[in-house]
Amino acid sequence: MRRFFLSLALSAALTMPAIARDFSVPKKSPAIMITIPDTWKFSDIEYGFRAASPGDDVYFYVESPGAKSVDKMMALNDQWMKEQGIKPDGDPKITTVEGAVKAKIYNYKANDKDGPTNVSFTLIPAGDRLVMLTMWGSLEEQQKHNADIDAILGSIRPAQ
Repeated sequence: MRRFFLSLALSAALTMPAIARDFSVPKKSPAIMITIPDTWKFSDIEYGFRAASPGDDVYFYVESPGAKSVDKMMALNDQWMKEQGIKPDGDPKITTVEGAVKAKIYNYKANDKDGPTNVSFTLIPAGDRLVMLTMWGSLEEQQKHNADIDAILGSIRPAQ
């Protein structure tokens, strides 16, 4: 009987959906919440956190460095791309999102040391602060993790 219940519990655990973790950004006085699947590796960074897909092929950085202007944030993004060896193929495609969380997305088609890649910077105004979500990975790798990426992006919501 004990084995039966142990087997039942193990079967239930294996069929449960993947667990995810909620993050508040910034940690003090949060502006947004975002959910990252537990299969992704995450770590704290200076102004937020970093998450990497299984296999370390798609990266998210979620940061809120205070009251920096969009121009300053974009200048930091340009510097970061140079440091990573990312060379944009022209100007970014800019999209504005209206919904529970308003955002402006700068999407760059680019190349890095591994070939064609895609980098997007999503700027989310939050009162006198700005939250920035950076995503970097090849289009092939982003497609491989498309369900997780859609779930992550769809999870962004105002902090309670």
